[in-house]
Amino acid sequence: MLALSLKQWGKRLSKTAERGRISLPALWEPVPELLPGDANNDGVVSGDDYGEVQLRFGDVGDPGIPGDANYDGVVSADDYGSVQLNFGATSGMGGVPGPEPASLALLAVGGFVILKRRRF
Repeated sequence: MLALSLKQWGKRLSKTAERGRISLPALWEPVPELLPGDANNDGVVSGDDYGEVQLRFGDVGDPGIPGDANYDGVVSADDYGSVQLNFGATSGMGGVPGPEPASLALLAVGGFVILKRRRF
């Protein structure tokens, strides 16, 4: 049997899905974002994460258990270090701060004034 092209494979997959043989939403479920240092999985590395590590200290299990800030499956002193190293980080928009709209407007007006002043 020859290998199917991507287009042919897509057509076969959609026909199979129409017949009810495959669940398409399961293929595209979002993968939860892991934030290093976030011991309580609230999306923010804060003082609450220190408390979670202290509360769960010594627990062992699957990576990502409550209190496991570095996702190694053990709540230990390394988790305190992970919280400290990533303190203040947030998940979602990439953690890169941007200027607020009022600052951008003020910068644009200031630039316009400087350009206007140089022409005279």
